[in-house]
Amino acid sequence: MRKIKYTIIITLCFGVALFPCFCKAEEALPDIVILYTGDGLGNIEPIGCCSKMGGMARRATRIHQLRQFYKQVLLLDAGDCIAKKANGPYVSIQMAHIYNAFTIMQYDALNIADGEVALMSEFQRIFLSDSAIPVISANIMDTQQDKSIWPPYIIKKIGGVRVAIIGVVAQRLFESQLPENLSLSEPITVLKDQLPDIRKKSDVVILLSHLGWEASRQIVKDIPDIDISIVGHDYTYPHFEPETVGNTLMVKNTNGGGTLGVIKIWMDKKKNINRRESAFEILSFSMQPMAEYTEIESKYKEDITAVKKQEEEEKVKEEMNTYLKLSPEQFIEQMKKENRLLINQE
Repeated sequence: MRKIKYTIIITLCFGVALFPCFCKAEEALPDIVILYTGDGLGNIEPIGCCSKMGGMARRATRIHQLRQFYKQVLLLDAGDCIAKKANGPYVSIQMAHIYNAFTIMQYDALNIADGEVALMSEFQRIFLSDSAIPVISANIMDTQQDKSIWPPYIIKKIGGVRVAIIGVVAQRLFESQLPENLSLSEPITVLKDQLPDIRKKSDVVILLSHLGWEASRQIVKDIPDIDISIVGHDYTYPHFEPETVGNTLMVKNTNGGGTLGVIKIWMDKKKNINRRESAFEILSFSMQPMAEYTEIESKYKEDITAVKKQEEEEKVKEEMNTYLKLSPEQFIEQMKKENRLLINQE
């Protein structure tokens, strides 16, 4: 029987940054530390109306600190790193900067979700330009070739432990938005087919489950081969508290990038999980980002400002071209309509 322990760290948005101290100092360091994000929804800068939380600079800083302390770290994203409804001229800039940030932070796997698929052409152009960030999906299929577009899973060896990471997304999230060349397999069918073989090749199995909480719970009830299920796409789940279903630990990060999920795992001599601890790290406004990571956000601001300036210049140019085509009389009438004509009433 596996011994499972949870530690939940929750602070208000006015709290201080958290450091790796949620286990007793005399205890041995964990064999693996899993850092996870998800449902970032395109947020690069801190969000919030009063005390802003999150931001890629703080996230990168905290990940760097944890890597320095724990060494054996995996960094995963459950999907929706970009907002599904994002549009306009800023999408390419936003996605390019998310890719840059993920590359700097050295993500080990990104699960494809509805946000990425809704902007597929841009996502493929930017994220699949090289293999810096492993992209996975077990149930998004290429209808022409009848196979997965991305690897369904990856296996990472970390500290002598083989960790398998597999990702799925819910069919209900797409409706008519799925591109014609893509189809979706039923997640549970794919997982039942692939997990027995994956289990043989790994010591720990992590499911990036972009199915929502209830559907993910049903999956792990039916499939006992999953050790950890990192859940995405559940904006109504109120507490984001971990739950144990059988031998599976289920976790869900908050939305918008304000927190960083942390799971610590201790293994026994036979490389079975002996204990697990789960916590949230609050990326609060009091946390000072490291100087080398502040450029992630400042360069994004610069690019957005440059595009807005270019848009404004093009708008003025187009307006001037329109005015130049008018006769003097038409020009005066147009100015009157726009309340731009100054009349000397003396």
